[in-house]
Amino acid sequence: MIQNYKIHEKLGFGKFSDVHLCSKCDKKYAVKLYKEDTCYNQKEKKILGILDHPNIVTLVDFGDFGLSCQLNSDDILLNEIVGTQNYMPPEMINNKEYKGAEVDIFCVGVILFCFVYRFQPWIQQASGKDPLYGLLSSRNYGKYWDILGRKKHDPEKRITLDNIKTHEWTQGEICSQEEIIQQMSLRREIFIKKQQNI
Repeated sequence: MIQNYKIHEKLGFGKFSDVHLCSKCDKKYAVKLYKEDTCYNQKEKKILGILDHPNIVTLVDFGDFGLSCQLNSDDILLNEIVGTQNYMPPEMINNKEYKGAEVDIFCVGVILFCFVYRFQPWIQQASGKDPLYGLLSSRNYGKYWDILGRKKHDPEKRITLDNIKTHEWTQGEICSQEEIIQQMSLRREIFIKKQQNI
């Protein structure tokens, strides 16, 4: 997401982050970039997320770029165990070499499953000890399957990014920008109320 912005000069700095001027489509913003080695930023990010001030537009978590890289080839095999364990595919959990795109597709399948059904596709965590993950890992698909085939055990048989782009599920009606803003505002209000009750 950060690649959509042009980063300009540093406006300020602190112990955990630097603030830079950035722009996108001739609009200027200030972006706070957290330093990679900081571990105390979760509390600050939580506070910034619930502040309601005209000068704070939105807090966007761009992700942990320490776990990402852009590969020049789809054929490169990786062997690092990175990411959130609840989204990991069998080949990563079983310490086998894997292709990044195939792992990403599995992870997206898990996330979409969570969106649609509002719970994880396994009981505790992605491991052979979890009963539902075990069904998937042992290729017992009859009881457990997802509409786009993202969670297939065999990475070579998983749906590809090109197939996802043309699948009927991704070609249906989409929300307007106004509907998305309305929903996100509503969710933010609910989040703020929950935080105030803690």
